[in-house]
Amino acid sequence: MSKAERLSLDKMQEKEECLTSSLGNLKEVNKEVEESNIWSQYQLSDEYSENKIVMQVKNPTSAHIYWEFTTEQANLVLSELGYQDLSQVPLILRLYDLTKNKHYDINTTLEHRDWYINQLNPGHNYLVKLGVIDDDMKFHPIIESNRIRTPRNTVSDNLDEDWMIVKDKLEKIYLLSGKGELEEGYSSPEIIKKEERVIQLSRLEEGYSSISILKDS
Repeated sequence: MSKAERLSLDKMQEKEECLTSSLGNLKEVNKEVEESNIWSQYQLSDEYSENKIVMQVKNPTSAHIYWEFTTEQANLVLSELGYQDLSQVPLILRLYDLTKNKHYDINTTLEHRDWYINQLNPGHNYLVKLGVIDDDMKFHPIIESNRIRTPRNTVSDNLDEDWMIVKDKLEKIYLLSGKGELEEGYSSPEIIKKEERVIQLSRLEEGYSSISILKDS
């Protein structure tokens, strides 16, 4: 092979390597774009353009609150008060203890979207409103939550009086199975053994049909 042919071959190999590298880079770019599109397509939104505040019981003495409201909803309240936007007035969570007929104010901000409230009273009813306080210290709600009732922090005094024991249950099953009245001489332990036999046979083995199980029982 001449020197010229060798140089030509080397250049062709270099071009081929460059092309292979470019194709590899292009595949990586396409893969990243595709993954980005999938992520953006299925990613959960931070906002849903809804006006709601939800209160959830966490335990007998605490609750979790999360909320969302639209600019239009806030402007309905602000325009009546003569304000331009929410930056001009304090944003307040007002917690109502409906059992004691009291309320408590919590300062929050536009950056917050949820809040944990602790030291609640067990067995009390609560709701919360998110709103603003004007210059006269009057509260104006923007959104209102659902009502909750915190569970009691003591053992329940509700007692179930009627408990069916296993023996009574098996006797009832035996009577309802079509056997008729209890056969004379059968005691509760014998009935239990007889029903256990049926339960064991119900674990079907090869060659067992429903009829054969009923006959052997």
